Amino acid sequence: MQKILGYALIVLSVILIMSFLTGIHNFINSILSIILLFSGKLSSEQAGELTGRLVFQVLHIFLIIITMKYGRKLIK
Repeated sequence: MQKILGYALIVLSVILIMSFLTGIHNFINSILSIILLFSGKLSSEQAGELTGRLVFQVLHIFLIIITMKYGRKLIK
């Protein structure tokens, strides 16, 4: 039963990786826009949108790492 869950987690992480790769340009734009955030040239709405995108991308990467780690652990 644990091996099935392990394989399911790895499949989930592969799906998450593919979705991350399709939106990699958004991640790069968010990283580059940090300079604008600290320069004060953004409105509060733009700053909130940028912050939300960054938080989403960081959580997405964290979820990929966790699912891959535990998937591999359960397969062994």
